[in-house]
Amino acid sequence: NAQSDAAKDTQKAVQDQTKTDASANSDLASAEAKADTRKTDSAYDTATTEAQGRHDVAIKKCEILAGDQQKACKDQADAALEQAKANAKAGKAAASGN
Repeated sequence: NAQSDAAKDTQKAVQDQTKTDASANSDLASAEAKADTRKTDSAYDTATTEAQGRHDVAIKKCEILAGDQQKACKDQADAALEQAKANAKAGKAAASGN
């Protein structure tokens, strides 16, 4: 009968819409995850690039010194670079949930 067919058609339409919604939600979640990864990678790249720039400037400043002072200055600049890289890596890991 027509009423039964209409009810079946409505039920099928609801099921199709539910599947479509689930697929759209999955696609959205995937896109958001990719965007978060890109954002995290970008922040890491920026932090390490800035650290390298600060290191380069510090090394240039060390070059005006002589002997042990120059070595100590360069060692300090190298240590600061390694610390900044470690901080950037830790921030990336925290942001990505690792």
